[in-house]
Amino acid sequence: MAGYGAVLWFTGDNYVSELGLTIQDQYSLLDYLNNGGKVMAMGQDLASTISAAPASSTVWIYNWGLSANWLQDSISNAETPTGLATSAPGLPPLFNNLVVSLTQVYVDEASPALDDYGRGGRAILNYGGPFNVANGTVALAHRDQPTLELPQLSYLGRAFYTAFGLEGMGVGATNGVTLTTPVELLDVALTWATSEPGAVVISDTTPVSATGTTLLTANYATGPEQVSAQAVDAIAWRWDFGDGSPYVTSASSAAGHTYACSDDNVYTVRVQITDELGNSTVGSQDVNVAASCFTEPQTITNFFLPFIQKFLGGQ
Repeated sequence: MAGYGAVLWFTGDNYVSELGLTIQDQYSLLDYLNNGGKVMAMGQDLASTISAAPASSTVWIYNWGLSANWLQDSISNAETPTGLATSAPGLPPLFNNLVVSLTQVYVDEASPALDDYGRGGRAILNYGGPFNVANGTVALAHRDQPTLELPQLSYLGRAFYTAFGLEGMGVGATNGVTLTTPVELLDVALTWATSEPGAVVISDTTPVSATGTTLLTANYATGPEQVSAQAVDAIAWRWDFGDGSPYVTSASSAAGHTYACSDDNVYTVRVQITDELGNSTVGSQDVNVAASCFTEPQTITNFFLPFIQKFLGGQ
């Protein structure tokens, strides 16, 4: 399967495991993901077709590949949903303003499956209904991103999972709200899955006359592999100044730091940049801060000897 740019896994109205992916199919798909493949998995009762709803043991393609935990069989209590599924909080701008009208009765509720380091799936769409077990999550995305704490990736795949089918999305407008169409949702999913992070270049921009503070700038450049027709902007910066101080978040690509002068005054600076598609990358650069480091003032202690006068004779 390595030759496929992406795999679309649509289950339609099927809900029985006998008609779903075989165990061998599931492991083949998981192997494809583990080696950097891209999977768009969509369908009500998809979890049931691979015996993951509920599962008495781990179903690897569902719990690890899609990074989902199954919570319940119908987000709307086996009735036609009357609410809307909207973008989960805290998402990158790519996923903002998604509004989906669900028309299928058996839309599963799931939750992200996270590893011991907090990596794993991320909620994309939540349904605001009265029967939620947790947050009403009906769509998730799974793609590991490097961080300052964990710069190496343990999972190379990119999986986008919706607990409803594209055919189960209403179109048009509801109460004046313009709905996300099936084509638009799939386009967002594929844009996210096929995008690549940019490159980071860290520069020492400290003015020659500056003392006590080192100024650094992190430039983010996207390459031709980006699928977006326009340049992708960086939206978040986290810094590790390399001297053991706590990590710092800056509001722009520039940051300042006060270094204590040391023997060689060379520090490895790292920065984690996140862009508007949700991609993160970590860059590093050795920086010599000899010209701008801070030397603690020395306290001089004066010692006074006692005054001793010698008297001679009768004087």
